[in-house]
Amino acid sequence: MLLAQVKGHVVSTAKVDNLNGRKLLLVEVVTVRPDGLHGTGRDLVCVDAVGAGDALLAYSTLAMVATRSEVIASMLGSFAAGVECEHEGNAPVTPGAVRKKMRRVETHTLYGHDGQ
Repeated sequence: MLLAQVKGHVVSTAKVDNLNGRKLLLVEVVTVRPDGLHGTGRDLVCVDAVGAGDALLAYSTLAMVATRSEVIASMLGSFAAGVECEHEGNAPVTPGAVRKKMRRVETHTLYGHDGQ
């Protein structure tokens, strides 16, 4: 597995049929060191088949603006990304879906099952 940081989006005039509707991302492979992430200079084009990164960034950014709490922002962003990963393709993540996911995790944590 590689860890990478998104540098931008790639636009293609022609794609393989099974990539239609999928987002192409330009990423740089990074390494993790005690002082943070460091770029390796190795760029790759990746397929974002889910779109969870968009959900994570959107929800964490809004939460950061609203609360100024990095902890809350990272938690809400992660929940939103989790909701997105449960669906095929890139679909909108609603606040109701995020609340439902949070309740399921809370129920599982407290009672050992997710209530379904």
